[in-house]
Amino acid sequence: MHWPSSPTRPLDSLDGVEENQKARAAALYHPLSSPLSNKAGTREEKKRTEMIKARDQLRQQRLLLGRERTSERESYAQQMELLRLQAAALDMDPDDWDRETEQVEADLDEAYEAELEEYILQEELELEQQLRELQLNETAKGD
Repeated sequence: MHWPSSPTRPLDSLDGVEENQKARAAALYHPLSSPLSNKAGTREEKKRTEMIKARDQLRQQRLLLGRERTSERESYAQQMELLRLQAAALDMDPDDWDRETEQVEADLDEAYEAELEEYILQEELELEQQLRELQLNETAKGD
C-alpha cells in the first residue's frame, strides 16, 4: 500500500522531487521557453482572478441592493406606522370628514355666488348711469 507523506498533498515527497527534476530536465529540451514563467498557467490564473473579482463585485452589489431594499421597507413601515398613530390621535370619523368638506364647499359656493351677484348689480348700475348720461347728452344736443 502506498501512503502519501503529507495529509494535505496527494503525492508523496519523493514523487514531488521527481516531478521537479523532470520539469528542470524538460527545460533543457526547450531552450527558448522560460522555466520561470508558464504562460498558459498565468493566463488561466489571470482569468481565474478576474472571475473571482467579478463574482465578488456582483456579490457586493447584491448585498448592497438587499440592504437598500430592507432599509426602504423599514422606512416605509415607519412612515405608515407614524401615519396610523396620527390618524388614531385625530380619531376622525370618515363620514364626519365628508360632511365637513361638503359644508366648507357649500359655504365657498355661497360666498362666490354672493360676490358674483354684487358684481353684476354694480355693473348694471354703471350701465344704467352711462345710459342716463348718454340720454342727457342726446337731449342737450337736440335742444
